[in-house]
Amino acid sequence: MMIIRKETFFVVFILFFGRNYLLAQPFKAGTINIQGGVEFGGNYGIKYYNTQTLAKAASIEIGLPKIVDDGYFGIGLYYGAKTFNEFKQYPLPGYFAQYNWDYTIFGARFTYHIDLISVKSLDTYCGFMINYNEVKFNYSDNFYSQFPNMKGNPYPLTFANNVKYTAFIGVCYDIRNIAGVFAEFALGNYAAFIGINFKLFNRNH
Repeated sequence: MMIIRKETFFVVFILFFGRNYLLAQPFKAGTINIQGGVEFGGNYGIKYYNTQTLAKAASIEIGLPKIVDDGYFGIGLYYGAKTFNEFKQYPLPGYFAQYNWDYTIFGARFTYHIDLISVKSLDTYCGFMINYNEVKFNYSDNFYSQFPNMKGNPYPLTFANNVKYTAFIGVCYDIRNIAGVFAEFALGNYAAFIGINFKLFNRNH
């Protein structure tokens, strides 16, 4: 909910104060893409877990003036959040362990947009992201907390923040003047990223 509110505020700010922006233009120099949606899959380095939430993510990107083979480069920022959970039941009745990993992801995105498919209002692109994965890990274990000297005690457990890389290809289709839908397929922090795209364009470019 907080991600959606931040995106809404940013869009309203641009519409009211960024008067040099026009809408519904293909991606080129000065284009601003604001994306928000959910992610599926991905590699966070956790081997054992029972459940995971859909990652919620948002990004903002601006087109650079450099043209390469009729395509444009873009740079941007990314934010995401995802949670993993594991529940383990011990053989003794009433004893269990619960683990929770809460990830916050900050990233820098680099993209290249070029028309690979001749379809009006369709934007195709590829790129990669350098992302910093911040993890908050907490657990409860009523077996080893009661029997801390028992053989096999794994505690304390810690998980470090880390830097990872994500490569992706994507497609965005404009449904309305300002809004469209997008989908990305990747190797790295997510396998698929789908959602809504808001597009603005700077007339000075």
